[in-house]
Amino acid sequence: MTNKFYVYVLRRPDKEDPFCPGKGQPFYVGKGTGRRIEAHKWEAASLLHKPGRKSYKINIIHYLWKNGLKFKREVLAKELTEQEAFDLEINLILTYGCINKKNGCLANLTEGGDGASGRIVSIEARQKASKSNTGKVRSIETRKKLSDNKKGEKHPYYGQHLPEETRKKISEANKGKKKSPEHIFKMAQSLKERFKDKTKHPNFGKHHSEETRKKISESHKGTKLSNEHRKKISEGMRGNANTKGRPAHNKGSRHTEESLRKMREAHKNRGEVSEETRKKLSEAQKRRPRKTEETRKKISDALKGKPHSAEHHRKVVESKRRNVEINNRKLEAKW
Repeated sequence: MTNKFYVYVLRRPDKEDPFCPGKGQPFYVGKGTGRRIEAHKWEAASLLHKPGRKSYKINIIHYLWKNGLKFKREVLAKELTEQEAFDLEINLILTYGCINKKNGCLANLTEGGDGASGRIVSIEARQKASKSNTGKVRSIETRKKLSDNKKGEKHPYYGQHLPEETRKKISEANKGKKKSPEHIFKMAQSLKERFKDKTKHPNFGKHHSEETRKKISESHKGTKLSNEHRKKISEGMRGNANTKGRPAHNKGSRHTEESLRKMREAHKNRGEVSEETRKKLSEAQKRRPRKTEETRKKISDALKGKPHSAEHHRKVVESKRRNVEINNRKLEAKW
């Protein structure tokens, strides 16, 4: 028999323990394994807005919450066998007494020692439960109440974190799993609806620190995108039929004057392009597929009748003059 059981009590802060001064009065004694001790908070939260009669334990928890108080959970003994846990539970219930028997302060309905650990639900019982729940659709109001009952401090795992070992197991279990296009689309639609108001997005108005930017930059260095990946990105930016007609993210938008000024300053400070960089650019251009005659014709037709602005002419002249100066300096250096 493994020693995996523990015995715990739930304490209320508005009354004092008669046997342990300075501690809250216990109102429930239990025995369990794993996260059994945390289940009471979830149970109380799920029943908070439901009508009907509730157990003594749930009524006490709701009373504390309504008065701005929280019950405390305390493990009294651990690493016990199941029989040892039963014996201790029975002794504690006998010591403190039960509310329903009018001889104590505990909300326990029995004298202990009657837990359901190891109980296996039959296939028939499971099928009946499944059949009774099939087709049931909760109303929007009910869903909202259930959601609100598990938000923030009301959630049974509020303030807790999964251990590193558990995270690793979850990560390994999810590796290689691919979501279907339908699943991805549903997730995207759900997020769009959720953050329709951009100000409600958790990252709205936030910016990465310089350290974080540096880490992101370092992690991306040396990575090369596959041709398939590049094609997907290209199609996504174009907004063609593969993206269900979604326009490119920056279609119709223009750089602000400040952005243009920053870009100009960045280009000015670059200085001359080295021979090595020129060679790389040249090789990259050679690898690019040549434009088809159809594409060339489209570009030509699109530009016909569009006169260049004075600003554009000035930039072209300045660029040519700068190239002439660079070439002259190269010739002087050779001679």
